[in-house]
Amino acid sequence: MISPCRDMRDGASIEPLSLAVGRLQITSDVTCDRTELSFAVLHLGGWDFHCCVQSFRRRLDYQRAKDAVLEALTEASAAQVILAINATFGERAYTLQTLFAEERHRIMQLLSQATLQRLDQLYTQVYRNNYGLLKAFHRDSLSVPQELQVAAEVAIKHRALEGLRSLEQETSDPDIVPLQQGMSHLLELEAITHEAQQFNCNCFIPEGQRILEQLIWRSLRHFLSDPTPDTLIDDVAWLKRLITLGNNLGGISLMRSQELYWSQIHHWLKFLRHLEPTKTMAMLKPLLKLGQALSIDPNALLAHGASLPNLTEIN
Repeated sequence: MISPCRDMRDGASIEPLSLAVGRLQITSDVTCDRTELSFAVLHLGGWDFHCCVQSFRRRLDYQRAKDAVLEALTEASAAQVILAINATFGERAYTLQTLFAEERHRIMQLLSQATLQRLDQLYTQVYRNNYGLLKAFHRDSLSVPQELQVAAEVAIKHRALEGLRSLEQETSDPDIVPLQQGMSHLLELEAITHEAQQFNCNCFIPEGQRILEQLIWRSLRHFLSDPTPDTLIDDVAWLKRLITLGNNLGGISLMRSQELYWSQIHHWLKFLRHLEPTKTMAMLKPLLKLGQALSIDPNALLAHGASLPNLTEIN
């Protein structure tokens, strides 16, 4: 177990160099032994790191070592900073290759995310600055320059992913039924898909696909397991909008939701058997439309509920 000390870390950066100096306390989960360490790590950009670690002795020694490496950084020379780190924190150096693979991969992901975030911001700015020009190209059926098309796709995908993550966050509370939650995010995502279609952008997002597939499945599970006639039409409309959104964002797999629908629809069919025929037909139609949205043959559902009255009229 690793615990930060009170004054754990100080840092500074002079592009492209970033320096962190600090202290940490390590406690063994097995023996409960503790040791306190001080460290200095220099990020030279990309995957290049230089780190030295030593036992923490006295606060004064640590302060002097920290001041020395921070002072070396002001010279904006990687060589000078590395020499200062080696002189004050020990000559044994560690790099990304020294770490266990799992930890190394985690840091590489963090570094990639920072780079991708900067690229997203850059492409978004290019897209905004040239939005009118893009519309003109598409309006006149002209070939769009590849650079502008790429900027549009990256910017729109970034907005779509942010919207999907917000929708997931608002509907992920296990104590709240997800049905009809996050409506503002859904509206925004529908507008984004319209924009993507307008500019012929490919909006397939693997993470977004996962978010929508799970949200549809969880929402469908609540809808099927607890028949609520008062919200039937609105719930079905909301589920259909999610499915349409997924199709417009490059497609989603509905296999799990199809299996769930077929195995749990009996709760609704059992509920409908106790109603008057006119009410049964009125409520069965939205269920059939939901099945169609899930690519389920409505005739199969009617056969599944063959004991319901007046199914001939619906057929």
